Amino acid sequence: MHKKLRPMMIALPIALAAFPALSKDKTPDIIALDCSGCHRVDGLDDGNNRAPNLAGMDENYLFKQLMAFKSGKRSHALMTYVAGEYSEAEAVAIAHYYAKLKKER
Repeated sequence: MHKKLRPMMIALPIALAAFPALSKDKTPDIIALDCSGCHRVDGLDDGNNRAPNLAGMDENYLFKQLMAFKSGKRSHALMTYVAGEYSEAEAVAIAHYYAKLKKER
């Protein structure tokens, strides 16, 4: 194996393990912590435009987007994987969590 690819091949499974399937006993705010690596706990962009703001967005819209990633109707490598791990109830909880946050700091 090429020396430069080896570290990436080792790191990929570790990175994917950071997004485990959620258990039924997690509260919505704990579930949303899984999203915070990109979308932050407050749902606001960190200024680097890596991920869209989710704070204060319409709950139904957020839920539909998660379901679109899960089904493959919407494509983004990481989001398709992450959303695929969530149950419908967990997606509802995530959408609710981010929808109730304030849109500004």
